[in-house]
Amino acid sequence: MDAVIARAADEGIVVVVDDLDAFDAPLVEGVVDAVLRRGARLIATIRTCPVSSTADERFSALQALSADRRSVNITLGPLNLGDTARMADSLRARHYGREPADGAWHFALHRLTGGNPALIEQVVAFAFASARMDALMPLDPRFDPLPGRIIDITQTMLAPLTESQLCVLAVLRQLAPIPLSHLRATVTAQTLAVLRDRGVLTAATDRSEVIIGEMAARVAEDRLNAELLGAARERIAAGLVRLAATGTPLRPRADAFCARYAPEPEDDYARVALRRLRRSAVLAVARSSRPAEAIPIADAVLTDPEHSESPVRPLLAQALAYDALGRKDAVTRVLSELPAPADRKDAELIVLTGAHLLVSLDEGGAPLRDCLGAAADWFPGDTSWLTILGSGQAIFRAMTDPSVDLSTLRVPLALPGADEDAVAYRDATAAVLTALQGRGADAVALLEQRRRSVGLDAEPNLEIYLRHVFASIALGHDLPAVRASVRERLLTARWDDRQDLVTSFAVLAAALDAFERTPDGIFANISYLGATPSVNTRVWVDLLRVVGYAMSGDVVAANGALVRLGRVPDSWAGGSFGPVRALARSMIEVAAGAPEAALRRVLRELPAAERSTPLLLPLFLELALAAGMHPTDVLARVSGYAQRFDLPRMGVLLERVHGQLGSFSPRSLEVLTAREREIVLLAVSGESNSEIASRLHLSIRTVESHLHHARTRLGMGRSERFDVLLTVGASGAAASGRA
Repeated sequence: MDAVIARAADEGIVVVVDDLDAFDAPLVEGVVDAVLRRGARLIATIRTCPVSSTADERFSALQALSADRRSVNITLGPLNLGDTARMADSLRARHYGREPADGAWHFALHRLTGGNPALIEQVVAFAFASARMDALMPLDPRFDPLPGRIIDITQTMLAPLTESQLCVLAVLRQLAPIPLSHLRATVTAQTLAVLRDRGVLTAATDRSEVIIGEMAARVAEDRLNAELLGAARERIAAGLVRLAATGTPLRPRADAFCARYAPEPEDDYARVALRRLRRSAVLAVARSSRPAEAIPIADAVLTDPEHSESPVRPLLAQALAYDALGRKDAVTRVLSELPAPADRKDAELIVLTGAHLLVSLDEGGAPLRDCLGAAADWFPGDTSWLTILGSGQAIFRAMTDPSVDLSTLRVPLALPGADEDAVAYRDATAAVLTALQGRGADAVALLEQRRRSVGLDAEPNLEIYLRHVFASIALGHDLPAVRASVRERLLTARWDDRQDLVTSFAVLAAALDAFERTPDGIFANISYLGATPSVNTRVWVDLLRVVGYAMSGDVVAANGALVRLGRVPDSWAGGSFGPVRALARSMIEVAAGAPEAALRRVLRELPAAERSTPLLLPLFLELALAAGMHPTDVLARVSGYAQRFDLPRMGVLLERVHGQLGSFSPRSLEVLTAREREIVLLAVSGESNSEIASRLHLSIRTVESHLHHARTRLGMGRSERFDVLLTVGASGAAASGRA
C-alpha cells in the first residue's frame, strides 16, 4: 500500500478512498502522511462521527487532515427517508442476508437515527443481534438500553452543544415532526443552525417538516436536570402559543404540548389562543401515556369564565382520565354531569367513548346508559346520525348481550339520505357481524366497496378502519396488506403518544399473529401497551398471552395467564368468551401432552361455537386434528360446516385434510348431491343416523333415504361401509405415489 501511495504522489494520481475512517490506523496514517508531506491528492469520504474516542489514532490523523489549510471539507447532511431505507436494506442484505424491511421499520430507523449513516449502521447491527429485524422498530429507545457504540457516536455529535441547545433538542423530541416555520418562530436561528450542522435535525416525509434524531434527543435529555428541561418546555410552549395567537394553526402534538406546559400569558390574544388549544387538546392528553394531566386541563376549560362552548369534550376527557386511574366513583360523578350533545361530533364522541367506559363501569354506568338511551332523540331528523347509531347499537348488542341470537342478528340498512361516511360505517359494522356469523363472502363484499373508493391505508375514519381490520383478520382476508397497514398506524400512534390507538392497533396486530401462529409477534405487540389498558382490553390481552405461551410450549406460564381470566364469565362478550377460553385451554392441553383431554374438550365445545362463534370452528378442528382426531372424522365435520358457513380458513383446512387422506377412489363422493355427501361424511365420522338427523334438523327416515340413494349412486352393497371409500382412496393414492 505504501508503494501505491508513493507512486500516486509522484505521478500526480488522485487517490479515491470510500469510508477512509473504516480502515486500520496504520493505513489511515499512511494516506494522511502521503497527502500532507508528499503532496498526494486525495478524495475521501469520512463519516461525521467516525470513531468512539478522541484517543483513537485514526482520529488524530483525520483531524490533522481536516485542519490543513489545503483541505476542502464538504459536510453532507443527514440522509432523507428514502436514502435511509436504501442504506438499511443494503446493510440487511450484504451483512445479514435479510430481505428488505417494510415501511414501518424504515420510518422507525429514520426517526431513531435522524438519517445519520453511522447510527444507521449501528442500529441495524443492534437489530440483528437482538432479533428485531422484523419487529416494529429496530430499537425501542423507551425500553432498550443503548449500546455503548451508539452512545459514543451520539455524544460526539452533541459535544459542541451548549446546555441551552441540548434543552431545545430534548424538548423538540415531544413536538416532532414539526413544521420548519414553527421552529423558526420558537427557536433562535443560531440554535437551529447548530442543531442542523450537528446532524440532529432532518427532513420528515413532508420536506417542510423536521424530525429530531430520537436517540440524540434521548442522550441530550439524560444529560439535563428536570428544572432546565421544565424551563425550556415553558419557553417553547409560550412561543407556540404566541404563534397560534396570530392565527397560525398548530399540529395536534403542539396543541397538547401547549396545553401541558404553556404558562398563563399576559397578552389577551395569547390567553384566548391558549384557551382554544386546551379545548382542542384535552381529549388527546386523556388518551396519552400520561392521562392524569388531562384532569387539570379539563378543569381549566370548565372553570374558564369565558368558556361558552359545549362541555362534552372536557367532561369525557376527565372520565377517561379517571377511568385510566381506576377511580370509578369519579367517572360516574363526571358522567352524571354530561349534557345532551350540541352537534354530531359531540354525539359521536359520547357514543364511542361511552361504549368503551360502559364495559369497565359495571353497575356504575347508569348515568351513561340513560344518556345513551336517549341518543336517537338527539338528532331525530338526521338520517346519517340514525344510521350510525343503529349500526353501533347492533354490534354493541352482539358483543354485550349473551341472550342475543347471533345467527339472526342483522345491522339495519342505511337510511335514505345518509352520507357516504355513515353508509361506510354501517357496511363496516355489518362486515364485522357477518364475519362473526361465518358469512365470509358477504363480509368481504361489504368491505371491498369502501376499499376500492378510499383504500385501507388512506381510510380517514378510525372506527371504519378498525372494523375493516377486525373483519379482515377474522376472515383471513388480504392479510399482508392488513399487517403492513396496522404496523404503520401502530408506529405512528406510538410516536404521537396516542395510547388509545396504540392499544387498539397492538391488540389487532397480536390477534393477527395468533391466527398466523407466530407467538413471538404476539408478545412483541403486547409489549407496546404502555399505559394500563381498560378492563375489557386486559381480558383479551391476557387471552392472547395464554395463546402465545401455549404456542411456545410454556404450559406453566399459559396456565398462570389463564388463571387471571377465571372470574370472566363464559357469557361475557356476547357469549363468545366461553368458546374462546375453551379453545385456549385445549391448546394448553395439547402443549402439555394431553391430547385426549383436548379432543374431549373440543368435541364438547363445538356446538356452542356453532351457535355463538362460527368463526372459531376451523381453529377448533385444527386442534382436533393435532389432538389425534382421525382425518376422516375431521373431513366429515369440515365438509358439514362448509355447507353451512362460508369461512376461508375452513377451505384451507379442507385442503390440508384432503392432502393427508389422498385422492378418492374412482367411486368418488363427487357423484353425490351436496346433501348426500354431507350425510355420508357425517356417517363416516361415526355419527349415528339419529345424531345426523338432529344435527341437520332432518327426520331419521330422510337421513336413511339419503344414505340409501348414496349407496345406489356409488354402486355399494347395503352392508358395505362408507369409510371404505376413503381408505381405498388413500391407499390408491399411496400406491400411485410409489409407482
